[in-house]
Amino acid sequence: MEVALPQLNPYVLRFAKAKDVPYLQSMWTALYEEISQTDSAFAVDVTEAWSNTLAAAWMPDVNHFVLIVQKSNDIVGFLRAAIGDRQLPFLSMRMGCICDLYVQPQYRRRHIATRLVRGAISEFKRRDVERIELSIAVANQVACHFWDKLGFAPYMQQRFMKLQSNDSPRSA
Repeated sequence: MEVALPQLNPYVLRFAKAKDVPYLQSMWTALYEEISQTDSAFAVDVTEAWSNTLAAAWMPDVNHFVLIVQKSNDIVGFLRAAIGDRQLPFLSMRMGCICDLYVQPQYRRRHIATRLVRGAISEFKRRDVERIELSIAVANQVACHFWDKLGFAPYMQQRFMKLQSNDSPRSA
């Protein structure tokens, strides 16, 4: 069931449809190419990642939704979200995740990303989500500031180490 989403003229906020998937694939590819320029940890074969794992995740179901902002016939931004039950130590809750958020460069600084996030928050509330999480690259200070302004607070830091076959952990 779709709900009415608040509008921001001349932009239309709506749920993605099957006909939008090719445009979303193009924008998702642009998102990861942009991210990989600032953080090499995100350098992936986006074509393979899309076809192997993501193509099916773009249509709404009980656990996923995608919002888009459209101007005339052009999709100018999207937000992909997932919902599930999460077990934390001593706590179980219905969790929402903002998986991807992207606005085409020529449409940035027009509150489109904010509109997408607010639309997602409304949908999360409608689906009884208790907490929303997301991940951002620490190197992306613009994104860190954006999410801070919207009230998202850091609570955990993730770290990684890329392993080669001959690597061994260093002593602490």
